[in-house]
Amino acid sequence: RCTEKYGIKNYLSVPDNKLKEALRFLGPISISVAVSDDFAFYKEGIFDGECGDQLNHAVMLVGFGMKEIVNPLTKKGEKHYYYIIKNSWGQQWGERGFINIETDESGLMRKCGLGTDAFIPLIE
Repeated sequence: RCTEKYGIKNYLSVPDNKLKEALRFLGPISISVAVSDDFAFYKEGIFDGECGDQLNHAVMLVGFGMKEIVNPLTKKGEKHYYYIIKNSWGQQWGERGFINIETDESGLMRKCGLGTDAFIPLIE
């Protein structure tokens, strides 16, 4: 049984140009995204569907990755960068509850409004 109580003391707002850095040094970030039907029916890979028109869903930004994919036209490997996001729709959705959303190497490209509202809770 837990004897100590914890709660959210405050929160930090994360500037959208510092998402990758904050993720690396501070951990998971609560963010808003613009969800669409394409997002809702995501199964696997790096999400390349249409986004919603406005921010309408909260998720957790938990990681950043890179995958080399061979371009069928050029037969050359191309690096594709993505953010790893934990959704709240259960493990049967997406990749066991996660979605990979495209970005660029710097992490500044923000598909689906990713990072427009980004916060890290401060626990007491």
